[in-house]
Amino acid sequence: MSSRLTRSQLLALEHITNYAKKYKEEAQQTIRHVLGMSNISRQTYDVAIIKVKSHARIALHFHPDRPDPNMVCVAEALLEIWKTTSRCKRLRMPKTPPSFTERRSFLLQNR
Repeated sequence: MSSRLTRSQLLALEHITNYAKKYKEEAQQTIRHVLGMSNISRQTYDVAIIKVKSHARIALHFHPDRPDPNMVCVAEALLEIWKTTSRCKRLRMPKTPPSFTERRSFLLQNR
Protein backbone atom coordinates (compact mmCIF):
# COMPACT_ATOMS: atom_id res chain seq x y z
CA MET A 1 0.00 0.00 0.00
CA SER A 2 1.12 3.52 -0.73
CA SER A 3 2.57 5.57 2.10
CA ARG A 4 0.70 8.55 0.63
CA LEU A 5 -2.59 7.20 1.95
CA THR A 6 -3.92 8.63 5.18
CA ARG A 7 -4.29 6.47 8.26
CA SER A 8 -8.07 6.38 7.83
CA GLN A 9 -7.67 5.32 4.18
CA LEU A 10 -5.28 2.55 5.18
CA LEU A 11 -7.70 1.37 7.87
CA ALA A 12 -10.58 1.43 5.37
CA LEU A 13 -8.57 -0.65 2.89
CA GLU A 14 -7.61 -3.09 5.63
CA HIS A 15 -11.25 -3.41 6.70
CA ILE A 16 -12.47 -4.07 3.14
CA THR A 17 -9.66 -6.56 2.53
CA ASN A 18 -10.50 -8.48 5.71
CA TYR A 19 -14.22 -8.41 4.86
CA ALA A 20 -13.56 -9.74 1.35
CA LYS A 21 -11.35 -12.54 2.69
CA LYS A 22 -13.94 -13.47 5.32
CA TYR A 23 -16.79 -13.83 2.81
CA LYS A 24 -14.85 -15.02 -0.26
CA GLU A 25 -15.90 -18.67 0.01
CA GLU A 26 -19.55 -17.75 0.55
CA ALA A 27 -19.41 -15.50 -2.53
CA GLN A 28 -17.77 -18.27 -4.56
CA GLN A 29 -20.57 -20.66 -3.55
CA THR A 30 -23.17 -18.13 -4.67
CA ILE A 31 -21.39 -17.65 -8.00
CA ARG A 32 -21.25 -21.41 -8.55
CA HIS A 33 -24.96 -21.70 -7.74
CA VAL A 34 -25.95 -18.86 -10.11
CA LEU A 35 -23.77 -20.25 -12.91
CA GLY A 36 -25.32 -23.69 -12.47
CA MET A 37 -28.86 -22.31 -12.46
CA SER A 38 -28.04 -20.23 -15.56
CA ASN A 39 -26.32 -23.08 -17.41
CA ILE A 40 -23.14 -21.01 -17.81
CA SER A 41 -19.80 -22.80 -17.59
CA ARG A 42 -17.15 -21.67 -15.14
CA GLN A 43 -14.79 -21.23 -18.11
CA THR A 44 -17.22 -18.80 -19.80
CA TYR A 45 -17.57 -16.91 -16.52
CA ASP A 46 -13.80 -16.75 -16.00
CA VAL A 47 -13.24 -15.41 -19.53
CA ALA A 48 -15.92 -12.77 -18.96
CA ILE A 49 -14.34 -11.72 -15.66
CA ILE A 50 -10.92 -11.40 -17.30
CA LYS A 51 -12.45 -9.18 -20.00
CA VAL A 52 -14.27 -7.03 -17.45
CA LYS A 53 -11.11 -6.60 -15.36
CA SER A 54 -9.01 -5.67 -18.39
CA HIS A 55 -11.50 -3.33 -20.08
CA ALA A 56 -13.84 -1.91 -17.44
CA ARG A 57 -13.29 1.47 -15.91
CA ILE A 58 -12.96 1.85 -12.18
CA ALA A 59 -15.97 3.36 -10.46
CA LEU A 60 -15.19 6.03 -7.90
CA HIS A 61 -17.64 6.31 -5.04
CA PHE A 62 -17.81 9.21 -2.64
CA HIS A 63 -19.61 10.31 0.47
CA PRO A 64 -21.47 13.53 -0.42
CA ASP A 65 -21.08 14.88 3.12
CA ARG A 66 -17.27 14.65 3.11
CA PRO A 67 -15.04 17.60 2.22
CA ASP A 68 -13.19 17.75 -1.07
CA PRO A 69 -9.50 18.84 -1.21
CA ASN A 70 -10.64 22.48 -0.88
CA MET A 71 -12.58 21.58 2.28
CA VAL A 72 -15.93 22.12 0.54
CA CYS A 73 -18.61 19.48 1.06
CA VAL A 74 -18.68 17.25 -2.05
CA ALA A 75 -22.46 17.70 -2.42
CA GLU A 76 -22.10 21.50 -2.25
CA ALA A 77 -19.27 21.48 -4.79
CA LEU A 78 -21.33 19.38 -7.20
CA LEU A 79 -24.35 21.64 -6.74
CA GLU A 80 -22.21 24.68 -7.54
CA ILE A 81 -20.95 23.04 -10.74
CA TRP A 82 -24.53 22.27 -11.77
CA LYS A 83 -25.62 25.85 -11.03
CA THR A 84 -23.04 27.30 -13.38
CA THR A 85 -23.51 24.91 -16.28
CA SER A 86 -25.81 22.03 -17.05
CA ARG A 87 -24.37 18.58 -17.54
CA CYS A 88 -25.80 18.34 -21.05
CA LYS A 89 -24.15 21.60 -22.10
CA ARG A 90 -20.87 20.69 -20.42
CA LEU A 91 -20.75 17.30 -22.13
CA ARG A 92 -22.42 18.41 -25.38
CA MET A 93 -24.98 15.59 -25.15
CA PRO A 94 -27.65 15.38 -27.87
CA LYS A 95 -31.22 16.32 -26.88
CA THR A 96 -32.74 13.08 -28.19
CA PRO A 97 -31.78 9.78 -26.56
CA PRO A 98 -28.70 8.46 -28.37
CA SER A 99 -28.38 4.95 -29.73
CA PHE A 100 -25.90 2.52 -28.21
CA THR A 101 -23.38 3.30 -30.98
CA GLU A 102 -23.81 7.04 -30.45
CA ARG A 103 -23.37 6.68 -26.66
CA ARG A 104 -20.25 4.56 -27.15
CA SER A 105 -18.81 7.07 -29.61
CA PHE A 106 -19.63 9.94 -27.26
CA LEU A 107 -17.97 8.22 -24.30
CA LEU A 108 -14.86 7.42 -26.31
CA GLN A 109 -14.58 11.05 -27.46
CA ASN A 110 -15.05 12.45 -23.96
CA ARG A 111 -12.64 10.35 -21.93
